[in-house]
Amino acid sequence: MLSITQAISLSLSGDRNASRYLDGLVTSYTFSSSGGSSSSLVGGWRNVRDGLNEVAHNPPTPSNEAVLHLLSTMVKRLAKRTPAVEAGLISTSLMVASSGVAPPSSVEQFVGGEVKLRAEVMKMSMEMAFSLQLGGGAALETLCSAISTNSVNSGVASTEGLLTTLLNTPNLSPFPLLSIFKHIGLEAQSDGCPEPLRDVLRSATPSFLSSVVLPILLKSNEEETGNPRLASTAITGIQYWCEAADLTVVDLFNSCGGKFLEATAADSLYSDQQNVIDSVADFLESILIRSKEKIIENAGNDFDDSGNDGEREKYSATFDSILGELVTAIGLQRFRIMTADEEVCRTMTRTAAVIVNSSLHLLMSESPPTSTNNVITLLAKAAAHANLNVSAISIEILTKLISKFNLSPSLLPILQSKACWVEDDIVDPEEFERFRALVLSDALFKCYSSDRNAYVMGTVAAIEGLLG
Repeated sequence: MLSITQAISLSLSGDRNASRYLDGLVTSYTFSSSGGSSSSLVGGWRNVRDGLNEVAHNPPTPSNEAVLHLLSTMVKRLAKRTPAVEAGLISTSLMVASSGVAPPSSVEQFVGGEVKLRAEVMKMSMEMAFSLQLGGGAALETLCSAISTNSVNSGVASTEGLLTTLLNTPNLSPFPLLSIFKHIGLEAQSDGCPEPLRDVLRSATPSFLSSVVLPILLKSNEEETGNPRLASTAITGIQYWCEAADLTVVDLFNSCGGKFLEATAADSLYSDQQNVIDSVADFLESILIRSKEKIIENAGNDFDDSGNDGEREKYSATFDSILGELVTAIGLQRFRIMTADEEVCRTMTRTAAVIVNSSLHLLMSESPPTSTNNVITLLAKAAAHANLNVSAISIEILTKLISKFNLSPSLLPILQSKACWVEDDIVDPEEFERFRALVLSDALFKCYSSDRNAYVMGTVAAIEGLLG
């Protein structure tokens, strides 16, 4: 009979029979009874346990890591089952095997056995994730995902226990630690994150983020010894965690202080690694939108009736303070916007647009942040960028600022330079037409309505320049 790892190797080489065999190992239970105490039930958890034992005796190397990757995928498939679903499958299997009669005592016996096997597999998976030198590859990522999936689907107590273990175990390898953290947040969202689970994540935020995640992120951002992959995983993990726990940027600030701003904005924005600044952009977009929605929700909520109107004002003031810090942080990137890699430049512009869009009420106030001009400079440089996507992101947000900051005279030449498509341009003509119709036309109209005289003079100067 084939061992699990032998079947996996055959499946990876394209053997369809081996693939079907492996599928059966995790989707069905085999019940046998010879009478007395020799009754047995063999299912997915026993099968993957045997597979993990085989891997433990023959640790994977980068050349055969695919075996562990597929085995980890099998573990994750099983982990997606809740204990209630597992009990139902066992009961059905026993009914089929016993011709429609499944004694309750037998069901309880075998369900209890599977619960123990499940715990054993997860313990082995944890030990393997933190002991094998896999370098953060797909196999380790999937194994960590399986661990997180099991904790979420096994109930609140399981998730709480896993977080406690991770928090209290010293010197854990950072990548599997961050990967499990990230996947807990991701998996918790799959079912809308029930309130009890959300409470667990919220209560764990101050200790877990401050003591575990943020120190790793700060170290990963160090210029000489940093690790971009760790930094990206940490930031994405914070994003997923906050989405699952419904945390706003104010909640995060209250839990972790200014340290998280230093890690996610001040340091990470200076990275030249695409995956890091992409993670920053995704995180800020997610949490700032949610925070803004909370402001709107609270504006008509029960603060006044409950006598907590001061809490609303305090929340808004903290949010504005954080936005001011973010405006300053992104404004400092204006010096490298034109020299950075094109994809990095696109992401930096997107991040600036997200921050500005969330901060419009501050920028439009009588006393905008002192660093507002720095952000406008960054966006103006991005508007002149040769890449149409970079230019479009910038122009769309600058359009909202034209009147307030009298941008028409300085922005109009840039907009006019984008008005005509050149035949040898690398931009697709249909894409250019959409840009001109949906983005450029709005900006030009705003320039005209904001300062007609500057618009006319600028247009005349542009025509004269074309005529020589």
